[in-house]
Amino acid sequence: MEQIDRCIKEYRAETTPGYCLLKQREGDYMAYDKGLAQRIREILEEEHGFNEKKMFGGICILFNGNMACGILNDDIIVRVGPYIYEESLKKPHAREFDITGRSMKGWVMISSEGYESDVDLIDWLYKGIEYARSLPPKQNVKK
Repeated sequence: MEQIDRCIKEYRAETTPGYCLLKQREGDYMAYDKGLAQRIREILEEEHGFNEKKMFGGICILFNGNMACGILNDDIIVRVGPYIYEESLKKPHAREFDITGRSMKGWVMISSEGYESDVDLIDWLYKGIEYARSLPPKQNVKK
């Protein structure tokens, strides 16, 4: 199954404009939508405490060192926190964040249909930012 997933990612990277596939280690790939990453950067680049990091096999957006959201393949990951987690799961195109067989409470994944419009994307991003900013800043963080 792992080899099939890798082959699908390789094919997609070769045939889909704007799709990025980075080889991290032998047989280990990180896939994400470069167009979506740029869209998110343009929305968030002026925000205080914004930083981007490769993580979870994709790209993560951090504020003051705390993860707010990220991109994994064509999905966005949003750290909504415990208080609006259940409510967030009820929104269209949202589901539990589960890449290991065990869901992470307080985190949701949104498929591309759920953030097609800029309004929807911004809404999801700022849910994550609001939660990340509610946490104590991490030490030695790029401001």
